[in-house]
Amino acid sequence: MPVFLDTATMNAGLEGLDIVVEAADTGALTETKQVIESHLVRFAFRENLQPLAWRD
Repeated sequence: MPVFLDTATMNAGLEGLDIVVEAADTGALTETKQVIESHLVRFAFRENLQPLAWRD
């Protein structure tokens, strides 16, 4: 069974949603961001959600 050490903190504000992701390495960081984005797009299907603007 894999052990996941990645974390994400989300803070919703008036101007948008801030997401801070921490991961063990770049591969895990990329995968975690993809999972978060795919879930947000799935749950916000009525909102015409645009791709997330990730900053490193």
